[in-house]
Formats: sequence, structure tokens, C-alpha cells
Amino acid sequence: MIRHLLICEGEKPEFRIITGLLQSYGFSVTKEVRTSLPIDGKKIPVTYLQLTDQIREVVVIKDRYCRIGELLVHMDTEWVDLGLMLPFQLDEDEFASILFLHDVDHASDADLRDLMAKLNNPEEGLLLISNPCIEALGDFYESHIHVHEHCKEYKKVLERRFTRRKSNIGTSSSFSAFLAEQARFFMALRLCENVVSFQEKDLLLHPSLFVDRCVRTNHTNNGVFPADFSPISSVAYVLVGCIFNLFAQEDNSSIVLDKLKENTLISWTIVSCIEAEGHYISRTVYDESGATVHDQCIEWCNAEAACPENYLDCCKPLLKKS
Repeated sequence: MIRHLLICEGEKPEFRIITGLLQSYGFSVTKEVRTSLPIDGKKIPVTYLQLTDQIREVVVIKDRYCRIGELLVHMDTEWVDLGLMLPFQLDEDEFASILFLHDVDHASDADLRDLMAKLNNPEEGLLLISNPCIEALGDFYESHIHVHEHCKEYKKVLERRFTRRKSNIGTSSSFSAFLAEQARFFMALRLCENVVSFQEKDLLLHPSLFVDRCVRTNHTNNGVFPADFSPISSVAYVLVGCIFNLFAQEDNSSIVLDKLKENTLISWTIVSCIEAEGHYISRTVYDESGATVHDQCIEWCNAEAACPENYLDCCKPLLKKS
């Protein structure tokens, strides 16, 4: 059994998105433990989830206090003291990859650089960030946001915007639940976006490139709000390549994209709509035989959210069923 460890910051969204993603590949939950750990004199709630398919096991740890700043406190110069964080004893050598899924949130530039320097390869620990939070996976209206007090404000804006478009999308889910249901699509879209933006097809280089860009373009006010975040994006898609061992060659972006497209019954294509002066996502749903059930055109990006050069061409074949 090939084992992977994924440590998530946050209470629900990351956990829900990762669980939805893995279950779409046939993983099932085989064990769940909820406990608390004594850290800094406090009892910190931690959830441990084990998901398996026929040859892989992914251990997911959810710790809502495991933010970038707190994580650095419990880290030496070489490695995280996992014993402080996890509800069981383990040896990092047991895992083919160890991944940390984190939000930039209120982290300072110095902390972000420091953590990336320590967690820069999947065998010993790789940092995968979202700017400013994991919900940014599904935000295609904004390339830059200003947050006054807390990222909860931004999440509420995303939820309200999504609620107004539920009838077009054809779902009764909340925004975070929809992200989990369509995790493959949103990760594929960010993958395409970042390949073009970074001009880099080796996805293992994307985490550090994204951190460098966030440090250059974010204005996080030394880790406190108000803060400006740019670019709005995520490199969470890298975990798919790690879990399925798809990084044997440097030009691996198309391999990971194909994995995200695998066996999907939904085709998503970005198209340009000149008359509406914006960009739209076209959603096609297929039945098991491959016949088209219905087509929808969902407004997702407005004209002011500038796309990188060739972004649309890069994403047109996004999740097309073969």
C-alpha cells in the first residue's frame, strides 16, 4: 500500500474538497478519528481521516489551529515535529509524499517564505498554498481583492455571488460543497491558468513560483488586516500529481490535467463572449453512454478580470470527455 499524508489547515472547506476529490477517484473512507492534542497548554481539536483505493492510502489531518504562523512555531530547521500535531505516532519515512494544504490568509511575507523554504519537496514535505484561501479555487471574477478585517468577509462575498447563480448552475449546494463536488474542474482550471502565467509545465515548481509571486504582489501588512491579495489562485492541484505519482518527467502538466479529466461525465469549456464583453464557462453534462444530456452557459468571469495571454486557448479542451 502506497501511503500519502495530507495536512489541511481549516475546519471544513479543505477537508471537504480533498475528500470529494479523492472519492471521485474511487477512494473510500476507511477510518475517522476525532481527538484533541495538548499544544501550548490548550486542547486543540484534530480530525484524522484515512481514505484508500486498491493500492493507495491517503491520511488526511485536519487541524484548524495549524496555520502558517503556528506551524512555524512547531518546526525545527529541517522538519516538522509531527508528534506535536498528529493524534498517533508515525514516521515520515512511511509516506511517499507529505503535503501541507494551507491558506495565505493573514500570514506575513517572511513566514510564507520561511515555510516554503522548509517545505519544498513532496518526499519531506511540500507546501501547497491558496491565496488568500482555498475558496479562491472557484473565484474567476477577481484578480485582486482588498480584505478589511478577515478573510471570512471574502468567503461571504463568494457565497452570495454563487447563490445568485445557482439556477444557472443547476445546483442546490453551498459554494464550499459545490467546490468539493467539482474539485477536479476547479483544480484543472487553476492548473491551466498557472501554466500560462508561470510559463512552466513542471507542476512541482509551481508551489515555490506561486509563493514568490504572492510575496511580490500581496500586501499583507505584516500579517494583519486590512490586506490586499493578488493573484487570487491556488496550487492545490499539485496534490493530484503527488498522490498518483505523475511527476516522473518535467513536462507533467498535461499528464496531471488528463488525470483531472479522467472518467468525468461533465465537460467544462471556457469560451469568450464578445457581445457580453466577458468570459463564460460552458457546462455540458453527459450520460453514461456519452450522449449529451444538456448544455448550459454559466457566467463566471467578467470582462474586468483580465485573463493571461492565451489563457482561453489553454483551457478550451479542459474537461472534454474523450
